[in-house]
Amino acid sequence: MKSWRDTWTAVAIISPGIPFLFMNNRWGKATFIAYTLTAGLFGILMAGEYPPVETRWFWKAMPPIVIIHSVIVTGLAMLDLDLAWIHSFRVSCSVG
Repeated sequence: MKSWRDTWTAVAIISPGIPFLFMNNRWGKATFIAYTLTAGLFGILMAGEYPPVETRWFWKAMPPIVIIHSVIVTGLAMLDLDLAWIHSFRVSCSVG
């Protein structure tokens, strides 16, 4: 059974990406895609590696993690915007 801390952790990880859904431009869409892809790694998969929230070490670890995550999201969004032609590919799966 999940604790209330797990629920709030998930909310804290997902909620920063929500404003990108309401941006009506290409930058917002690209940033949302990049954030969604990387939030799983930084927030969900690595959550067990973080020290407890109540400790000083947790808050020492947050600035580098936020900076690295921001750099990766920005880089992926810029790459997505530079390679806009990649969205024209159609992927189809056929059985048989």
